[in-house]
Amino acid sequence: MWVGDVGVTLVLVRDDGQSVSLGAVIARAGEGTIYEVVGQPEWVAKVFHPGLKDLAAKRAKVAAMVASPPTGAVQADGFVVLTWPRHLVDSGDGAVGYLMSRVDTTNAVEIHTLSNPVDRANPLPTAPQWTPHATWHHLVNAAANLCLAVETVHRVDAVIGDFQERNILVNDTTRVTLVDCDSMQFTDTAGHQFLCGVGRPEFTAPELAGSNLAVTARQKPSDLFALAVHIHLLLMAGNHPFLRGQWTGTGDQPDALTLARSGQWAGGPGSLLHTHPLAPPLDFLPPDIQRLFVRAFTDGATDPNRRPSATEWRTALSTIQVTSCPRGHQIPVEADPCPWCRIDDERSVRRTQRAAFAAPAAPTEQLPPQRVTPIVPGPPAGYPAPPAKRSRTPLIAAGALVAAIALGAGGYALVSGNGDKESTSAAHGSGGGGQSGGQSGSESCDGSVFTGTGSASLSADGLVVSAPTNTGCDGALTGSSVRVVVSDGSRDVAAGYFDLTAHPLAAGGQPVDFVFPAGMYWRTTDTLGSDSLTIDVTGYSRNELSAGGLSRVSATGPADPVHGGIDSTAAAALSELAAADRPYITSNLADRWVPQLSSKRLGLVTDGITYANADILRNHLELRQRYQGARLVLSNDWSTFSGPDWWVTVAGSPSDDAGPAIGWCNAQRIDSWNCLAKMISARRGPDGTTVLNR
Repeated sequence: MWVGDVGVTLVLVRDDGQSVSLGAVIARAGEGTIYEVVGQPEWVAKVFHPGLKDLAAKRAKVAAMVASPPTGAVQADGFVVLTWPRHLVDSGDGAVGYLMSRVDTTNAVEIHTLSNPVDRANPLPTAPQWTPHATWHHLVNAAANLCLAVETVHRVDAVIGDFQERNILVNDTTRVTLVDCDSMQFTDTAGHQFLCGVGRPEFTAPELAGSNLAVTARQKPSDLFALAVHIHLLLMAGNHPFLRGQWTGTGDQPDALTLARSGQWAGGPGSLLHTHPLAPPLDFLPPDIQRLFVRAFTDGATDPNRRPSATEWRTALSTIQVTSCPRGHQIPVEADPCPWCRIDDERSVRRTQRAAFAAPAAPTEQLPPQRVTPIVPGPPAGYPAPPAKRSRTPLIAAGALVAAIALGAGGYALVSGNGDKESTSAAHGSGGGGQSGGQSGSESCDGSVFTGTGSASLSADGLVVSAPTNTGCDGALTGSSVRVVVSDGSRDVAAGYFDLTAHPLAAGGQPVDFVFPAGMYWRTTDTLGSDSLTIDVTGYSRNELSAGGLSRVSATGPADPVHGGIDSTAAAALSELAAADRPYITSNLADRWVPQLSSKRLGLVTDGITYANADILRNHLELRQRYQGARLVLSNDWSTFSGPDWWVTVAGSPSDDAGPAIGWCNAQRIDSWNCLAKMISARRGPDGTTVLNR
């Protein structure tokens, strides 16, 4: 009985022969499900999904990691520094997973919640409430404890690889835990390397730019680049060294990886990217810390081995002495003047300038202060720590300034913006209608008309799935309800019905293009794997006496997904697509103005529809097909949206002010209710970040 069957006691066997019983589900992730372990609260079990690609290789990797745990992964007091695999677990029917130490997440936050000042000051109601009390000294301490976690990983032959903010947890004593350890690159004792095939551009070392991470082995200095970026974010008020600054070179500011390759970073020596006026300058830090950043970003751009080790960083961070300026800001004792005072003064000047041009705002009532418990001072640094029409949908207001993120749906005229990314597939055809025309079929066609590899691309009409046909299966394919289901492992990609009665398809070796309009597919080429797509075609008949005709056909109606429910499949697809788009948005759109086309969330009533996840996904995909460069944004990830859980579609080219975004809306002939200018940022609040097209 496979793990997860309802009403079944889930029992697996550890690599040492002991049985473990699985309890309640804690979480479901992309690769597996996390369970409690009955009677052993210090453990949790991760059981991989049965359809996981390369499951055998994943098992081998976990077994190798179990055999070589790094010293200090769990501290003497039980604090978990790394969620390292501790025991392999199997079942008799093929379930595979591992045990790891359980992390107390009740008081822990992802590190961006601490390094980003807006996130830190405004925790969600359901999140730990200690972050507003974190001081700059706490951030220094968190940086030092992050260094300790990296040191721990590097004690064995491992590279973190996907060293991004969502894999780092910080608790209310500033101790740090690295999670998702089974994704790390690891080399076993025999020298076999298990690679890490993923990574976020803003944390990717420049020497890896343009590399296929799925086949490229990383070196430990690549982790040290990402470590320096995280330290910079913590110490420098959430400012990314390669994303935020004043570009003084020609043309637009290059993307983060391009800047990193040339050693150009905000405030760096000789850099064309100068410090942003609302960011602290590098020279407010102690000289030792300044020198380490120069080694990490300037010297390390040409020689990765020049980057400081985690131990060097931790030693330098532990020596920082902190004082307070006359206004109460925490600063290093060497800092003069106080950078936070200068930033406050600059913001005050800007507010005054904006007020001179703004209409009088209605007074707002100030909320009473909340009573919360200050965070516990951290341990010493180094301690282990199809709607068919447009409509007017609600706008979300922040005070007297409108911060609109709820817009009507776009139209149906579809133009591709993501047309040439491909993924391979295995195509299968079961026919299901027999051979028509009185023939039994040629000996060279064994009944599987569709075979071999295929590809998928996004076009003006929807997702196009190209399925090659067997060269021995000549003739015409027909049928009134031909069902085509496309999967990426255990993930549904597309499903629909096709009517071939009026226009049969030509087989016999040429590929058939099945087109799925929005509402009949869930994944785009941006979220598909490279070699796990499968195509199942049923309900057709083959007439080998007819030559056939069309090679491309569009679905006439949707079919249900085969791996989950319609709404749950759409919900997962939305999350995956937003995650896939986020690196591009962070590198290219953050802190800039873009046209906003739509915003939807669960339960929104507009267009005569109460929006569910499937409706939200269809709405976005229609716009993604139509407008060049359309991207999906989740409002939770950006502080310029005034409400949570909105799925926002943006498009067009970014600009430094709202004018070009409004101009784009007008050029596209989109009315003011369905297109506005929006600034996307994680560094400022909603006020002043929305401009309507009056």
